[in-house]
Amino acid sequence: MNTPAPTAKIFEGVATRPQMFRLFDRHNQRPDRWQTDAAPLYSGEWFEIDEALYDYMLDILPPLWMRGPIFALREFLTGSVTSIFLALRIGGTPRYLHGYSDLSDPTSVETMRAAIFERETQPVRVMSREERLEHICRRPVHVLANPSLTKVSPRLRPLRKSTRSLRLVFIPPWPAPHLDGPALRS
Repeated sequence: MNTPAPTAKIFEGVATRPQMFRLFDRHNQRPDRWQTDAAPLYSGEWFEIDEALYDYMLDILPPLWMRGPIFALREFLTGSVTSIFLALRIGGTPRYLHGYSDLSDPTSVETMRAAIFERETQPVRVMSREERLEHICRRPVHVLANPSLTKVSPRLRPLRKSTRSLRLVFIPPWPAPHLDGPALRS
């Protein structure tokens, strides 16, 4: 019997179209992509989108199934994990959401819907400390160590698997005038 995957909100706010497609590919460049099953990485993750993106995804292909305002994409991501799109009324406001659900568990979609509804109806609608830590720790290592995104010092020791550590390196998005030539004129 499958144990249900914990649900995790992976993006705070309403994702735009480019953000949505980046979130779809969030685990795509992991080093062991073809050696391991990605179902545990994706299953249970969800984020909010707007109505236009919900309608767009409904119009791409005929859905695998549709139950009221919830539908599943026909294309499976991995194994039995596929994209689920939900339209829920939370606090009297329609909200549109995307999540990954493992369809080998017949209760996974309803479990996700209930967990999202419970989380989003809480008085404070921000990530808890535990959710933020889990979000950071679930982030693929290759994203944190990607030289195009960050500069990782070769002096850094590999982390022990039993600890959670985060090393942040700030790299300004603009060239430093004293290092890269004359200062920019406005």
